[in-house]
Amino acid sequence: MRTYSLLVDAHLINRDPRSAMAVSDDMINAGFEPSKETLKNLRRRCLRELDYKKDAQVESLAKNFQIRMGS
Repeated sequence: MRTYSLLVDAHLINRDPRSAMAVSDDMINAGFEPSKETLKNLRRRCLRELDYKKDAQVESLAKNFQIRMGS
């Protein structure tokens, strides 16, 4: 779990929300649940990069895992 979170963070630092989302999807497919912090960071980067499609996907993931994201 921690390794996936670090990979997501590395992609976010490099301003690459698409790759971060792909790693997040791999994490979920491997049976791990993303943390609220990981989803919040992913959502923030999507908004900063104006990637509203990925932002909607992050929101959907949060709802699927019953994680309240706030606004």
